[in-house]
Amino acid sequence: MKTVLKGIVLFHLLTYALFKALLFMCARGVIHSIGDSQDIRFMGGLSIYIPFTSSSLIVSDFALCGIQFLAGFYSRDFILEIFSMRYVNMFGSFYYLYRLV
Repeated sequence: MKTVLKGIVLFHLLTYALFKALLFMCARGVIHSIGDSQDIRFMGGLSIYIPFTSSSLIVSDFALCGIQFLAGFYSRDFILEIFSMRYVNMFGSFYYLYRLV
């Protein structure tokens, strides 16, 4: 059981890291396309000029949010399924982690 959980956790970590890196690369592409300025007033309407970057940004956002049929949904769903099958008190665990912060 522990090897299955380790594999699922590694899958979740890798998908999160991949899509987070994609977000940063897309943000750099947007900043570079407006002349290396980070002023938000110049960033409107860029989906017409850089459609691939815009679509990559949207897909990575959706994947990190856990929208269905994307990798972020399946990695979170696997972890929650394993915890629900093990009869672990998840709310107690969340409360303990919240208390630590």
